[in-house]
Amino acid sequence: MITVVGEALIHLARTSDASMLRASPGGSALNVAVAAARLGYPAALIARLSRDLYGQELRRYAEENRVDLSGATDADEPTMIAIDSTGPLRSADIIHAGAWDINWLYPGRAPQAVAEQWLGLGAAMVIVNSRKGCMVVRESGSVMYWPPASPARLVRLTFLLVHPPY
Repeated sequence: MITVVGEALIHLARTSDASMLRASPGGSALNVAVAAARLGYPAALIARLSRDLYGQELRRYAEENRVDLSGATDADEPTMIAIDSTGPLRSADIIHAGAWDINWLYPGRAPQAVAEQWLGLGAAMVIVNSRKGCMVVRESGSVMYWPPASPARLVRLTFLLVHPPY
């Protein structure tokens, strides 16, 4: 079974005549799980699905596409909405990308330079993560860095239970 962990959201995009917005199920994790199921692989999605109407639509869409949602959690928070950025509102408020993704999209460019370019398109904040940690670039011009999380140590505990003779 292919199990995908991540988000499911509603994507709002303009209709072809730009007169209305159309709501469609989306989110990379949901898209991957649905694609795997459509290709005939058993697929499951572990995500938080809101109890609101959009969350119910996401659940229906996943189940219609034979995605196992037994590991999905019901959530009280509203469903996340992604808005198509074509037209005069052409940017996101917060952009999150990995350094690997930026290097693939913009070979040879520094991640901070790309983040600053995205800020120029209207984003308020860009978050870039890498093995070196996390960089947050804000529209105010501030740049913050966080070191990577410390690796966890695995400790094996062995218990010996001794029962007295009866």
